[in-house]
Amino acid sequence: MPLDSLELRTPLQRAASQEEREIAGPIRNVAGFALLVMIQSLLTLSLLAAYVFLHRVRKLENIETPPEGRPRSAAV
Repeated sequence: MPLDSLELRTPLQRAASQEEREIAGPIRNVAGFALLVMIQSLLTLSLLAAYVFLHRVRKLENIETPPEGRPRSAAV
């Protein structure tokens, strides 16, 4: 049995003997997921910004105040 078998190699020697696509495969998956999450968060943030921008000038016009001569009750 040769001394340079795959079991006797260090992780660095094994990584150097593999092809680049095999080594970068898991890293590419994580990077793709991180990119997807980043794009989704930017879309969510822009939706929140649009909601805040459209509703910040909204006035509370539908709230009625009780008449002056009539006492207010505590129960609704």
